[in-house]
Amino acid sequence: MEPALEGGTGGSLEQTSVEYVAVPSISSASQSMIAEASSRRGTKNLTDAAYWSKVDQRSRMSCPCVPSFLWSVVLAATTGSVLFGINTAVLNTSADYIASELKWCGSEGYVGCDKAMWYKTFVSTAVFAGAAVGALSSGKFTEKMGLQRTYTHVALPIFALSIIGSACANSFVSLLWNRLVVGFAVGIASALTPNYIAEIAPSAKRGKCGVAHQLLVVLGQLVAMLLGLAFTTVPTADDDESEPTKEQQRWKAPVKNKVWWRFMLAVPIIPTLLGMIYFLYVYTFDTPCGLVHQKQDAQARALLQRLSGTDEVTEELREIRKSDAMAQEMAKKQIPFGQLLQQPGYGKALAVGVGLAIFQQITGINAFVANSNRLFQDAGLSATAATYASIGITCINALCTFIPLFILDKLGRKTLLFWGAIGMTLATAPATVCYWVEWNKDKSSTAGMALAILGACLFMFFFAVSVGPITWVYIVEVFPLDMKAVGSAICIAANWLASIVMVFSAGFLPAKVAYTIFTIASALFVVFVALCVRETKGRSLGDSPFVNSETALQAAPSGLPEPSPPLAP
Repeated sequence: MEPALEGGTGGSLEQTSVEYVAVPSISSASQSMIAEASSRRGTKNLTDAAYWSKVDQRSRMSCPCVPSFLWSVVLAATTGSVLFGINTAVLNTSADYIASELKWCGSEGYVGCDKAMWYKTFVSTAVFAGAAVGALSSGKFTEKMGLQRTYTHVALPIFALSIIGSACANSFVSLLWNRLVVGFAVGIASALTPNYIAEIAPSAKRGKCGVAHQLLVVLGQLVAMLLGLAFTTVPTADDDESEPTKEQQRWKAPVKNKVWWRFMLAVPIIPTLLGMIYFLYVYTFDTPCGLVHQKQDAQARALLQRLSGTDEVTEELREIRKSDAMAQEMAKKQIPFGQLLQQPGYGKALAVGVGLAIFQQITGINAFVANSNRLFQDAGLSATAATYASIGITCINALCTFIPLFILDKLGRKTLLFWGAIGMTLATAPATVCYWVEWNKDKSSTAGMALAILGACLFMFFFAVSVGPITWVYIVEVFPLDMKAVGSAICIAANWLASIVMVFSAGFLPAKVAYTIFTIASALFVVFVALCVRETKGRSLGDSPFVNSETALQAAPSGLPEPSPPLAP
């Protein structure tokens, strides 16, 4: 059986006659480790230089098929993105049915009491709170275990247990606890997936591949919303009443709905199992950065050729080795994180990364999605129309996220962020004015409803082509390798904390106040991008635009690392 690396997704490469050439030598420690792994999997001895020469030659002769191999690995990694999306949106449509069956208002069928409202808020927010802790913890896990082992040995098992626990919950406490644990796994996955994609993708294709994370997050949210359409409508107050009557609050949920909400909470077990299969049995190799760190340059070269579709990977491999040497030198110095931030450019990189992560949320995306029905009803739409409008803007978000796949690596990160921020500001400003002026006089204004819907659609468009996907790409690219794991974890934790504040507060704020916050935040975001963000397009991973590697090493307590040996051509 051929190793997973050679066959990619399990297929075999075309048999060809090749000429064996010399490859860089592999250390004896690496040989022992690889040989042991090969023996366990029943594969050839991967330390055989001739074997790796053959892989190199086959890679060069099969370049037209390489993009499919790269995308197959990226899509396997985005099982974490799907879990992110489904678990953050699955309670939007099922919360009332959970409140009824678990008798949060005292008996089955009552859903309109204050206790149920607070319980639903806490259960929904629990995922975000757990995710903030998980994201912040992910850096320590990856430093000790690596990206792939953290995903397969930490995140996915936690997902499996907590998803099953959520689906079987019979009380508020058990549901709350399991949603917190699900959130912890979501936080780890939200940090691991962008980092893994950034390490596996060649620098010329990193932006395009990085967009896949946001795309699958949105598709996961859309799946959760579409699953919720199977529910029958929960009785609500008449349009002219502020609160539902006791008779309207009381209803008997069909048996299928009692089963369906549990099924919805259990659906994420599917991508969880797929992730385990992919990374435990199919894509068992490390990333090029990981292989270089383990002094396995021959394997790193072969994998880069398979991923990039070209044999011209010497320069990229040299950049990876340079960044890895700097990271190892900094690790030897054992510089505390606080002191590391004092190195030239490190603090700026973290500040810009955290700022971008926070702006992604305070411009209103998750608050808007979580409360879109109420915002549309405030604009004059009926409850049913508001639901379909919410599904519509989610579809726009999903479809428009495809656009950066084709333009991000051409136009660059900063350009798209800048014009996207301007578009988001212009999209929300007219609706904000109407909320404050016209709708105070006539809530049923057709012009007001049109502006609200149009503004929401335009906001989703500009978000989907700019800050939505680019944030996840940028917060990995902006850091040098020695700070990438912890730095990106801090950024993602800040993103989750901002999301908690926005989602929780937007549920109680009047629509005109919420829209005002979104508009002001979008305007400030324009200024932030113009003054603070630096372009990362085309840079190798670890080559931060804020950090000069030579200056940083000279400023550190000890000397420079030994120069890396030259790479084989």
